[in-house]
Amino acid sequence: MVFFASSKSFAEAGSVCDSACHFLEAQTVSVGSVPWCVGSGASEYVQPNDTTLGSGYSNTQAMLQVCTSGAANSAVAPSGGLSDWFLPSQVELWGFNDWSGPGVLCGFGAGGGEAAAWTSSENGKNAADWVGSGDTGGSLPKSSYDNVCPIRAFSS
Repeated sequence: MVFFASSKSFAEAGSVCDSACHFLEAQTVSVGSVPWCVGSGASEYVQPNDTTLGSGYSNTQAMLQVCTSGAANSAVAPSGGLSDWFLPSQVELWGFNDWSGPGVLCGFGAGGGEAAAWTSSENGKNAADWVGSGDTGGSLPKSSYDNVCPIRAFSS
């Protein structure tokens, strides 16, 4: 489901569209509830770490280098015939949350309950950011379980 479209290109460095992206698309269902990171990245900074539009792909790639399993590993699994999915940055997931409306985030929370998902953005050595469907957000220990809502960037 496309949730962001721009006539002006933006960069999602390292992704298939790199510096010529125009769209962000989210999977319509969570790919599961997992810790943010299992591995050395669970207790150290994962660099680069950014919260902005265009940083989710590079954050995810950095996570894959130090996490043996977790949110990034789940996000990059091929789905729908595509293999360019990644864990969104904080700003990217806020954008999807704003677009999808209250109570719905990546196919969960539609029953009116609070739903939340990991972002690829860190909040200290031992914590990472999450975004919730009730216009909420915060950080949790990286060992905590939360949903994963993969997105992808593309040009056309």
